[in-house]
Amino acid sequence: MSNNSKDGSVTLKVVCAIIFIAFVVSYVYFYQCDVLAMMQYAWSDGLKHYDRNVGAVVITAVSVVITAVTIALSRMPGRYYALNFYPALLVLGGLTAVHREESGLVSVSWGWFILFLVLLVGSCVLIRVVSNLKAYSQPLRSVGVFSHLWWKNFMYLLLPMVVTCMIGNSDRTLHTRLAVERLCMQGEFAKALETGYAQYDNDSSLTMLRAMALAKTLGTDSTSMIGENLFKYEITGNSRSLFPQTDKSCAFMLGNAYNLWQTIGFVPYDQKEAPVTILKRQIERENLRQTMYKDTLLDKEFRDSISKPLCKPVAKDYLLCAYLLDKDLRSFVKLLGKCYVVNEKMPQHYREACVLYGKLTGTMMYSDPAVEADYADFLSVMRANRNPVLRKSALRDSYFGTYWYYYYENTKK
Repeated sequence: MSNNSKDGSVTLKVVCAIIFIAFVVSYVYFYQCDVLAMMQYAWSDGLKHYDRNVGAVVITAVSVVITAVTIALSRMPGRYYALNFYPALLVLGGLTAVHREESGLVSVSWGWFILFLVLLVGSCVLIRVVSNLKAYSQPLRSVGVFSHLWWKNFMYLLLPMVVTCMIGNSDRTLHTRLAVERLCMQGEFAKALETGYAQYDNDSSLTMLRAMALAKTLGTDSTSMIGENLFKYEITGNSRSLFPQTDKSCAFMLGNAYNLWQTIGFVPYDQKEAPVTILKRQIERENLRQTMYKDTLLDKEFRDSISKPLCKPVAKDYLLCAYLLDKDLRSFVKLLGKCYVVNEKMPQHYREACVLYGKLTGTMMYSDPAVEADYADFLSVMRANRNPVLRKSALRDSYFGTYWYYYYENTKK
């Protein structure tokens, strides 16, 4: 009998190696690529950015080297050949055992990291013990594809893969947030808006990212979609969720805020101020600049010096949405007439807010029978359920995605 038959078929070893490499590539390139990018950006203080192609190649190569060294040192018999992959897979899990703290820092998840160390040491001891057992070095009777040997090795290989996924970061909200930010950085705003669970993603940074993606997405009338679709996503926080905050409660994790400031057309002087204050001041300055620029009596040289806009048109939609997020309908209505012709062509959330304002104050600035009928149905559902939990569930099922749902059911001021 050949040496290959004694230690397990060459085919088995090749198949195990292929499964191992396929798992590592999938884990690094698809599942944890954004977490690895977050780690590199945070720990390099923003000086380096992670390339998922290079990262997948390097990490896979290192994993293969670790496995090759393990195989060379252990001389594991064919019955337990899959044990050779344990150290590399556990190291892979330990590499991604990180989490993001409320302060914005990226740190090691110590509970999982300690488990990783225990399992890594345990796997090394296990490999050493098994490789020294003479009983397992006897020739194998069956090494066929459907033999007990194959399925036993596959089970041994599956176990560390599951443990690797458990040790690595599996926070769904964080993965969604990082994926949306990556897509926004790549300019793929439509894909960014389709990523995640619109109705359940409870994260203020996701609110900021989706608002930016909507502002970058144009509708059929060439205006941004922020006023049409913002409240079709779960909203966390108020208007402060539109801009990054100095306390890192709302922040970019893969890069800086360049895309956002480019979207609205200016960089705030003091980012500690509320977005409403920042936007309102800049829009007022822009309105003054336009008035002065149109004054033909002013010196041409002076007019040329103020020709550059101080903000982009979408900044007004940002301010309108900021008022809606703060439930400041009076300020919203006051600004709306200066930005839009108040008719049925306005974005959906603006029409809903106008009807709501009219019903609450008795001052109807906009009338739309269809929207008013929907609002009446909304009120009937709300009044039919006195229990807060049942009421919220009923309204979410039928009216999530309307401004009315946010106004009545979002408790964060």
